[in-house]
Amino acid sequence: STTTVSATPIKMAYVSTRGMKGMTFEQAVLAGWADDGGMVLPETVPVLTNDEFQAWSKKTYPELCVAFLRQMISSDELSDEALQAIVDQSCKVFAHQEVTPVTTLEGMAPEGPIHVLELWHGPTLAFKDLGLQLLGSILQHYLEKRDTHLNIMVGTSGDTGSAAIEACVGRPRLHIHVLFPDGRISHIQELQMTTTGDQHDNVHVYGVEGTSDDLDRPLQALFQDIPFKQKHHLGSMNSINIVRILVQAVHYFYAYFKVAKDAQAKTPVRFYVPTGAGGHMTGGIIARKMGLPIELFVATNENDFMVKLLQQQQLKIADEVLLTNSPSMDIQVPYNIERLFYLIYEDADVVRQLMEQFYKDGQAVLPDDFVTRLSELMTIEAAAATSAEVASAIQAVHNKHGYLVDPHTGVAVVAAMRHAAPKEVPRVVMACAHPAKFPETISKSLGCDIEEARQLTLANGGETHQHVSKVHQLWTRKVPYTKLTKDQDWEAVLRAALEAVHAE
Repeated sequence: STTTVSATPIKMAYVSTRGMKGMTFEQAVLAGWADDGGMVLPETVPVLTNDEFQAWSKKTYPELCVAFLRQMISSDELSDEALQAIVDQSCKVFAHQEVTPVTTLEGMAPEGPIHVLELWHGPTLAFKDLGLQLLGSILQHYLEKRDTHLNIMVGTSGDTGSAAIEACVGRPRLHIHVLFPDGRISHIQELQMTTTGDQHDNVHVYGVEGTSDDLDRPLQALFQDIPFKQKHHLGSMNSINIVRILVQAVHYFYAYFKVAKDAQAKTPVRFYVPTGAGGHMTGGIIARKMGLPIELFVATNENDFMVKLLQQQQLKIADEVLLTNSPSMDIQVPYNIERLFYLIYEDADVVRQLMEQFYKDGQAVLPDDFVTRLSELMTIEAAAATSAEVASAIQAVHNKHGYLVDPHTGVAVVAAMRHAAPKEVPRVVMACAHPAKFPETISKSLGCDIEEARQLTLANGGETHQHVSKVHQLWTRKVPYTKLTKDQDWEAVLRAALEAVHAE
């Protein structure tokens, strides 16, 4: 008799990029950073069979999400019923029935249309909602099982903070502490965090005098103090957390099946990915490793660390973080490069040496075979856009289609218009946030006043979109929050806050 072997890995383990092995999914999710200072990845990336690929091509977004995560989570860790319930619960808060619909813009470039993958239909109007709603449910599931709580520590450059807060609201086992760079994010981004923080006891919000790279340092120090991390149950919801990365691989599949010329024949599709910390890029590489025939184009603003890395093989932090009109990408240390190096080399020793040198000296020398190994992995290019180019792209799309893109999506639109794929390769731009979050930039880009810009962004999603209306109403609110100045010891402030939560 023949036995059929399920294509689903019976036992999926997780590893650290710096060598720690044998983590369960549950341990990986609750840990955030691995205990050896590395980042978590699946031990192996399952490759889809041809039958699975064809079956996936007919699935809705929630069905794809379940199928994808089933490949990544052993069923003894999360039953089919529990996984299905978590995905259903996470997807139902999205205001569009498709969850991540595609809008096609014709005539923007001679090479053919630009497809916009709208990832902003969640409660905080950012793509982070996709991963974080799911992560909130998964964490709550495991914390109930363990009868314990978790202190979520989040550093945000803009969008992650509010999406993480939204995922913790109504989940009493989660306490969240969010740090944002004061004065370096949009007014709406700030209000999305502070207004919610004002209403819930398990939400703590801090505005920090510095950049998003500055505020990552005290957080990393807390995670690296292992006894403290364990005593206070520290966890993460940034794209440090593996669930964020896994979920960000799913919509590559969804969009691919929507726009590919011939999915049966596996014809290629090129994705233009606005890039800050590099989580979306990492999700794309995992999708490629699973057999999805995609090319990646990494699009940055003037903070072009990833362009220098991918196009010039230079691994070096710039002298300063530049302020741009796409603030969530104002990052000079995209920490997911550590996952990129591991996915290329699959060698923890190489990664550890590279990253330790990089974090110590602010630069490191890449191995000689970096370019060869990267090109064997997949086609991946990169380019930067200036704030002026982004403003022009926002205006061009609006003039032609009456459609608004936010400035982060604008960075990818610039890349798609300037670095076209061959005619036969469809182009997808990742739309990471809704323009209603950035009325200041929309007003400057279109040359209209702020009130007109606010009305235009409202119409873009239509009054029917409850999440847009909710954000729109925040504009005039003023909410107090804790400010951390340069002369304070931020790490000490956070330690004291966590001791206070512990005492409760």
